[in-house]
Amino acid sequence: MNIRQLLAPLLGLGLALPAAAEPPAGIFLPEIRVENHQIVLTALSSGCTKKEDFRIQFSEPMSLTVTRLRQDRCRAVPRPKAFRYSFEELGLPEKPRFF
Repeated sequence: MNIRQLLAPLLGLGLALPAAAEPPAGIFLPEIRVENHQIVLTALSSGCTKKEDFRIQFSEPMSLTVTRLRQDRCRAVPRPKAFRYSFEELGLPEKPRFF
């Protein structure tokens, strides 16, 4: 088994680390930010990742969970890709309590 096969599940699905931990070199951690009443998720894509491949869940107090439902099995070099979800499409109020 080579290093790519070993790390494949982590590269596309994210990696949970303690807040103070530094990610290992070469591992991409998804980015989540809020802009203009949208959640913007940046994740690795090899060309086949779609917005519907992620589930975003909110719970009280101030908790956000992103789950990747399908792994991108295309063969292109993985690159960061941004996916935008409006508050309305996620069923959130205009100013969610966790922001």
